[in-house]
Amino acid sequence: MKITPQIVLAPDYIVNVKLVPQMEIDGAEGIGEPTEGYLDKDTMTIYLSTDLSDGEQLYTLLHEQVHAALDCMDYHLAGWKAR
Repeated sequence: MKITPQIVLAPDYIVNVKLVPQMEIDGAEGIGEPTEGYLDKDTMTIYLSTDLSDGEQLYTLLHEQVHAALDCMDYHLAGWKAR
């Protein structure tokens, strides 16, 4: 399955997507529990394990997209309140 390298949630809110070995995800700082993917808010990147099946990668990508969409909404809400 081909995973898109970028997700555009808003013109000014673009999230990158990277497939990495599970070992790299396990070694990531700030990950509190075992996971097969995560959103790094500092780099605006979703990391997905290459060890997953296509269906598991899609599920994990969609799950992390929800987190990214909520962050995007918070980002824009803060901007609207500042106006």
